[in-house]
Amino acid sequence: MRKTAAMILSLFLMSGTAFADTPKDGDPQPAQTAKSKKPAKKPAKSATAILAEQVEALRQSMEANNNRLDNCRTSWRSATRKLATQRMQLQPPMPRLATQRPKPRLRPAARRR
Repeated sequence: MRKTAAMILSLFLMSGTAFADTPKDGDPQPAQTAKSKKPAKKPAKSATAILAEQVEALRQSMEANNNRLDNCRTSWRSATRKLATQRMQLQPPMPRLATQRPKPRLRPAARRR
């Protein structure tokens, strides 16, 4: 029983590979074989090379974002300065009135002998 099963299995495997190797039309056309050839693949990049590229891209994007942030900060500072000068021109600071007294300074406690 085992021998017959082994013979049938081997016959099936041999005929399967024979059918798989034969083309559909019988004779392959030379034009199709030329088209089916693929160019040589580029060698695969290592994991460290891929990570290095990703890190470099992230570094460049962070540098660009920092530059934009610095530009925003400087424009915000200049805008606040302009606003402060405009505010001073429109409304000068109120002078101190004679009735207003300055806040008293705290004196240190006297030493006892």
